[in-house]
Amino acid sequence: MRDIPRSLTIALIAGVATVFVASVPLAADTAGTQIVVNETITTQIPVLFLLFGGGAAARPVAATQTYSLKRSRVDDSDGTSTIQECDLQRTIYLDNKAKQYAIVPFSDYMKALALASQQVQPAITPTTSPGPSTGGLKVTLNEQTDTQTKVIAGQTTHHVIQEVQIDKTGTGDCNSMNISMHNDVWYATNPLPGYCPLPPVQNKAAAQLSAKHIQGRCMQQLRASANVKGDLKTRFPLDETLKMSLGSIGMGGSHTYVTSIATQPLNPSLFEIPTGYTQATPPPASPGT
Repeated sequence: MRDIPRSLTIALIAGVATVFVASVPLAADTAGTQIVVNETITTQIPVLFLLFGGGAAARPVAATQTYSLKRSRVDDSDGTSTIQECDLQRTIYLDNKAKQYAIVPFSDYMKALALASQQVQPAITPTTSPGPSTGGLKVTLNEQTDTQTKVIAGQTTHHVIQEVQIDKTGTGDCNSMNISMHNDVWYATNPLPGYCPLPPVQNKAAAQLSAKHIQGRCMQQLRASANVKGDLKTRFPLDETLKMSLGSIGMGGSHTYVTSIATQPLNPSLFEIPTGYTQATPPPASPGT
């Protein structure tokens, strides 16, 4: 999702907090427009995982993303595509090699988040307690801007650094931990404000319901705060480097770089299920999908 910092999105998707996004009015002058973005994404795997055989160093993966006001699409180099239909509140997965599709409602993402939270609770809430135990979670986002500029994919970009801090505190047998995220972003002016976001949008009521699923004895308070310089909806990141750490331990990150961006007339058929595709069993719903 481009109108929320990717670092904060990852933090929230991980199930440690919940955010709601206000719906953005559709702009009449861009209703017949789509933007096509080609980018490469590299995931940095922690060195510790590599030393113990936890996979190989990641290679850049190419993807093409197409955005419109009501729908968006991602075409990956492995022959799969994902369509987000914000107007119908659902996700369509395409296997272009097998010519199959699967549909997952946006509401299933919240069910998956609730299930993941229930599975995590025993790990953060031991069964034996020496006394009263409580806990809470705080997520903060702070931005630092400067006057640097550079040209990426023909666009003049500006620079911002986003720091996300996730602090879990506990008493008794409720543990404590700290997660930090450092996001270095070069962004241009958003050519299509209010376009269909990739992750599902939650309204306030849905966000409050999700928070209830996440809360437990060791997660009684959920707080979030943001110190943002400017309007996030006016930004379109073209170069993002995200690094994460758990306490003092590096947990890897990702680098996303846009190689081209273009504005085109809207092609509605691009966001529909292709003719000749058959329906298959959908993949497990995941907040991070």
